[in-house]
Amino acid sequence: MMFRVLLGVATLTGIQMAATASQAGQTGLAAMHDQRIVAGRLCFTDHTHVGTGLRAASKREAISLAARDWSAFTAFEYGADWAQWRVARNKKEKCQKSGGGYVCEVQAMPCLAKSVRSATR
Repeated sequence: MMFRVLLGVATLTGIQMAATASQAGQTGLAAMHDQRIVAGRLCFTDHTHVGTGLRAASKREAISLAARDWSAFTAFEYGADWAQWRVARNKKEKCQKSGGGYVCEVQAMPCLAKSVRSATR
């Protein structure tokens, strides 16, 4: 009986943690990566994501599509708070002309959308 009570409490705690992370725009998976503050944002230091933009009429459009792809996958994995391309760090773009259009790939470190302050002043 005691085991069932403890299991129920553990399950409820897990559900509450997941709900809190979800409400905060995070999945809770970001904690598995090393992080540090870079230019006022908390960023991954050991992990980047890649996005691809295919068959766009212009290079600019292909980069935009790739950035959206990067954001979508990052949001899926870590939540919307980590998925804003405009605040990502160490961005790299690689494009090539292909069949009358462009194909681009972007790569960057996810960073939190909200600014943070260093714990040390």
